[in-house]
Amino acid sequence: MKFILITLLVLFPLYSHADNTPYPIPKSTHEITYYPETFKTSDGIILHGHLAVPAGIQPLENGFPTVIILAGSGRINRYENIPKTLTANNQPTLFFQAIEKSLVNRGIAVFAYDKRGVVPLDNSFLNNKITNDYKTADANHLANDALQAFDYVTHLKQVNGAKLVDSTKISVLGHSEGTILALHLAEQRPSIKSLLLLGMITRSMKDTIQFQFVTKKLRDFNLYNTNQDGVLTKKEYNNFATQAILYDKKYPQQASSNFLKINPTWDIYYKIYSQLNTPNKISIQEFNFVNEQAFKSLIELIHDSSQPWMLNEPRDWFAQYFQEAPFLKRELIFCKKMHVFQGQVDPQSLFEDALEIRSACQGHKTPLASFNSYPGLTHGFSHYTGYKKWRYTMGPIDPQVVSDVTLEAVKDLK
Repeated sequence: MKFILITLLVLFPLYSHADNTPYPIPKSTHEITYYPETFKTSDGIILHGHLAVPAGIQPLENGFPTVIILAGSGRINRYENIPKTLTANNQPTLFFQAIEKSLVNRGIAVFAYDKRGVVPLDNSFLNNKITNDYKTADANHLANDALQAFDYVTHLKQVNGAKLVDSTKISVLGHSEGTILALHLAEQRPSIKSLLLLGMITRSMKDTIQFQFVTKKLRDFNLYNTNQDGVLTKKEYNNFATQAILYDKKYPQQASSNFLKINPTWDIYYKIYSQLNTPNKISIQEFNFVNEQAFKSLIELIHDSSQPWMLNEPRDWFAQYFQEAPFLKRELIFCKKMHVFQGQVDPQSLFEDALEIRSACQGHKTPLASFNSYPGLTHGFSHYTGYKKWRYTMGPIDPQVVSDVTLEAVKDLK
């Protein structure tokens, strides 16, 4: 079943980063001044980032209150660059950019850095190249990198020796895997003022990924299965594809490519999922079986180093996270510091996880600092688009989310 697993994953090549290539930094504006920053990880890798501060404003005596950004999983840079094929408006986007601008406009500095092995191609930050350092971007290294980043930020100074960052007023903003890194960081550095968590995870990473491999895929099956009888036919699938393509032609601003450029044709779909050889029919049980087997294949690959590894994340990223228990008990310690922001139709870090942490914190008589949920928004805090809302999107981030994150950060830091 390993061929099934591989068909569901996107593969990227590795590149080397030439040392003589200037490292990109955002371009300063009349609103924001960007200071390039570098720090060394515990294993000797140099990571690049920036501190964004209000332009033309001198920090207070103790420096600016500051938010540190921790990006989610995958080969994305400090801003979480999202290609146009995944956005609701058919335009590439930078997930954290609007939040950074909003925070800086309220007098809060923002520190962001590129994870190991990810190098932006230019100061647009829309595209990256991946270096061999990404092979070490496992769970343990990423958590330790976040710790090194925090310690670096607490000692930031200007050229004249004045403090840039108020080390007593630092909050951490994490998205997806970044919420787990924020938890690790809070456990090591209790001085953190607050945790701003977008798309958080309470269950184990293993359970989360199993949901992504199996359960969430049922949404697609049920969309195509028009009469909801649990059996998908060739006619139903092709009818849905036809309507989806027609919809995309009518609303091209929502689609960078049509349904069949993103999804397989019926013949390929049938080849993958048909287990009983029933002509042009796939039962929901067959569909689930194949996805469950794909997840089991992933488990085998993780623990069999003799097998070639072709997934985006390093083998150790999975192995280390899969050894960790659910995060809920550890998160309960920080209820009073946690601001939760969650899309109600998030298929990656589930809305149920947000409800679980809210309920658990209430049960321990330590309610969350705030709880913010958004009907119709996905993991990228954007809406599904396309015919019958089939197309999952990852941005651009909804302005209300930007406003809410900024409001809570200001309450904590100003």
